[in-house]
Amino acid sequence: MKKIFLFFATFFEAKPFIYNYNFTKKDKNIFVFKNFSVIITGIGRINVLKTLEKFKEYTKDEVWIIGLSYSFDKTKLFNIIEPQLVLEESMLQNYNINNLKFPLLITVDKPIASNDDFKKRFSLLKDFYSDILVDMESYWIIDFIRRNNIFSSLRVLRIISDNGEADFKSSFKERKEKLQNILFDVAKFILKS
Repeated sequence: MKKIFLFFATFFEAKPFIYNYNFTKKDKNIFVFKNFSVIITGIGRINVLKTLEKFKEYTKDEVWIIGLSYSFDKTKLFNIIEPQLVLEESMLQNYNINNLKFPLLITVDKPIASNDDFKKRFSLLKDFYSDILVDMESYWIIDFIRRNNIFSSLRVLRIISDNGEADFKSSFKERKEKLQNILFDVAKFILKS
């Protein structure tokens, strides 16, 4: 039976998988159910790399990176998107814009504070704003597992949770239940496949 590893930044994102499918806690941030393992990496490069150090010796059949992302395009709120390319923010300065694939996921070290902050940081990509997603962990997970050759298949799914038009923390409370339902639907899809 193939092993499937599901990476999440936060417990909130992993919760529909853990509770609805009776995952059991194996370690501080690792939960298992049959041939599935949920790994909660934490947010940001340092947390991700610290968590992933435990996995250098593993060989996995399949890896999924699942979580919430920012999108400049407010019409994409609650959409599930599979990016075609994942880059780290600093890579954009040297990346040939003609080689970009969309939707594009950009992993940042510093959160997007507002739509104005987004425009300032990604001004080179102004023609593509509606096709850009932002998170704080996917690139670091992908980079780690590629450098250590520990997967045979990789998929990234992002659920658009915010768009910078409102304060994330206060507006998140209003969207929390809907996001949990979407994450549960993703769980049903992945765990049945």
